[in-house]
Amino acid sequence: MSREKQRQIVKTYREKIIQEIEELYASSFDQLSHLDIGDSYLAKLTQLVLTSKEAALKTLRRTIEDPIITKAPHQNNQSINNP
Repeated sequence: MSREKQRQIVKTYREKIIQEIEELYASSFDQLSHLDIGDSYLAKLTQLVLTSKEAALKTLRRTIEDPIITKAPHQNNQSINNP
């Protein structure tokens, strides 16, 4: 399988997971609104869930399928100390 095809598969899968996480957290926030735990606990729990969501999505939104540079840029035969 070509590298381009592999990168596309990784990107598609990563985007699918992001969508599933968005849906999971939307459902979770709906459920939170129905809990009878008082405003203070509700605010704390909501903040924890929101922080968890942001951390999960931040990590998954990193583009890992971009090509990696494996060679140093072309350099002249001169060293820094000998111009």
